[in-house]
Amino acid sequence: MSAPTTARSQVEDAYAIVTRYATTADNAFRFRRAVNGFDPAEVLSPKDRRRLMRVLVEHWRWSDRQIERHTKWTLSTVARIREDLWLRPCSGENNLIPPPEWTD
Repeated sequence: MSAPTTARSQVEDAYAIVTRYATTADNAFRFRRAVNGFDPAEVLSPKDRRRLMRVLVEHWRWSDRQIERHTKWTLSTVARIREDLWLRPCSGENNLIPPPEWTD
């Protein structure tokens, strides 16, 4: 019988996924900076933008609005890329990795 998955191991798994995506990214440094919210997603190649979207929606379970703020994309751009990848929108209520606290 396997041990129950803890929140800590889920977070560790989520960051391991980022590492896996970053190792095959066109520019791993910029990809990691965009994932962490230091650079806008526009600095990434189109392929890396799709990878970033997959991490934020599929693995971290962020909503379109949360992704919009984090990546500095428009909401229509977020929706278009998500739909191009055939990803379902998330509610953003059960985030695996919570988005940073933004201050405007």
